[in-house]
Amino acid sequence: MRGILILLAGVLACALVGAPRAMTLPPGVPLDQTLLDPMLAVALGPEAPDGPFEVVLDQPRLPLGNPSSRPTDLVLHGFEVDPDRGRFGGILVGLSEGRTRFRLPVAGRLVRQIELPVAAHPIARGHLLTETDLDWQRFDAHRVRPGTIEVAEELIGTVARRPLQTGRAIASRDIEQPRLVERGRAVRLLYAGPGLRLETLGIAQQSGTLGEIVRVVNADSERALTGIVAGPGVVRIGGGVAGGAR
Repeated sequence: MRGILILLAGVLACALVGAPRAMTLPPGVPLDQTLLDPMLAVALGPEAPDGPFEVVLDQPRLPLGNPSSRPTDLVLHGFEVDPDRGRFGGILVGLSEGRTRFRLPVAGRLVRQIELPVAAHPIARGHLLTETDLDWQRFDAHRVRPGTIEVAEELIGTVARRPLQTGRAIASRDIEQPRLVERGRAVRLLYAGPGLRLETLGIAQQSGTLGEIVRVVNADSERALTGIVAGPGVVRIGGGVAGGAR
């Protein structure tokens, strides 16, 4: 069974001050991860990674039965940490009435964690994301795929391009900017230039998000133009945007 311990820098600092370097296993109580956590926290000491991380205990496989009718003192000996490989190891010695009951190899991995914004509930395609749609969840840093969004502000105000599952990390391909101009819908055309500012109606020939270039048709002249989406239902013509008849 894999033992897991999540440690924050502040929590670890407290553990280093108050956690004992030896623990007592009460009679008949199985040896499990909760008994080893404080010892591991102290043993890791300054070798612990910065920020949140996960301690994955590969050995021994816990929990272990404890048929003894007497207390057993647990001491961690020979503990070493390889920060480059993110691994640690040592020997857990169990002593009872001055005798060694067992010697167990202790080995595991230090896995850095990263906190990511996730969907707080199932989100349908086309839904405009707000702060209430998001939650936070920790993931193994090495399992986070390129393109995963790490900042909630980058999600707020965007639209789900596909359904989003609860607790799932969100990638840039899962969202898009809201479409401010819809194909076939009426739009306001703003003509801007040196000493010129006119407004008229047009019909969008393409859908577009803020800042995108779209094709439009002037409703009065029926001339085909291109412009930049400047707001909801607004396309700016001119200002360096090429335009002309098709």
